[in-house]
Amino acid sequence: MAALAAFVCDPWQGNGRRQRCEIGRRRQVTLTKKLFSPNGRFRRRQYWFYSLATTAAFLAALLLVVSSPRIFGFPRTEEVKAVHGYVLLFLCIPFLWMGICITAKRCHDRNKSGWYQLYGLVPPVGWVGLVIELGFADGTRGDNRFGPSPKGVVSNRVATVFR
Repeated sequence: MAALAAFVCDPWQGNGRRQRCEIGRRRQVTLTKKLFSPNGRFRRRQYWFYSLATTAAFLAALLLVVSSPRIFGFPRTEEVKAVHGYVLLFLCIPFLWMGICITAKRCHDRNKSGWYQLYGLVPPVGWVGLVIELGFADGTRGDNRFGPSPKGVVSNRVATVFR
């Protein structure tokens, strides 16, 4: 757990270009907070990166668990199959929670509640809508009710004068 609490400078903070970390701008952001907390906002790039990375990690872990009886030479008894099922269930829970948190952060960047991702339960309209809304649409400019902009962009002051 201590290895996950390393100092990280988020290269996506700022004006949209990758930047070098400066000592004055360093802050402690843990990987566990990014993956397991639904609070905050993710840009599109962060959303795609963390979604694809967790999916790849899940598929690698799933492949390891599914192929472990063959690798380690376990007999194919009912007890081994039951343990195998429990391991798969235990493996799915944290990855499901990571997916929910990552998607909630992207919903927050679009100034929508994390519950918005429940539209994905409506096949196929909800799936396509969520992919377009979360994967390709730009986030809210400036601060919103879920926190500061992950791009570091402040709201347009000229537009606020004419409201």
